[in-house]
Amino acid sequence: MKTSLYQVVVIANDFQIPFHDERALSLFKLFLRRERPDWLILNGDFQDFWEISSYDLTPRSGQEFKREIETGQKILRSFRRSLPRARITWIEGNHEFRMRKYLIQNARELYGLPGVSVPDIFDLKRLKIEYAACHELATKFTDNFIRVGDLCSTWVGAGRGYRFPEA
Repeated sequence: MKTSLYQVVVIANDFQIPFHDERALSLFKLFLRRERPDWLILNGDFQDFWEISSYDLTPRSGQEFKREIETGQKILRSFRRSLPRARITWIEGNHEFRMRKYLIQNARELYGLPGVSVPDIFDLKRLKIEYAACHELATKFTDNFIRVGDLCSTWVGAGRGYRFPEA
């Protein structure tokens, strides 16, 4: 058991799975295994959600979205295996927000149902990974200062500078 007054916190962002760099990810996983941080913060845009982006897209086969989700699930499981006792927090970025936006605009009846949110799709409860939707940041966290203002654009309603609770 650690007796330090300090915690080692690793903040990582913009993986944008499935467009991530495999070599960089391998080095990051190695870093996590060696350093064993107390807290890993995935600070937005862990997933890309390209298939449900509102931007004009080059058509693909239709299986990419499923593979993107499976790849993200696999990587999250590897983080949890490497850090079995660490606190892991995934902060929603504008790319993750695409999921909620897509549901609101295209499948309003499904929005809010169990199984169709980012935390449910990635089984975050079982992995013991916290998820912070950007609209919740202003009220959810109260201690430990960290800047997250760049991860959500102003139309989502996020401001700058939030406090995180202690574990």
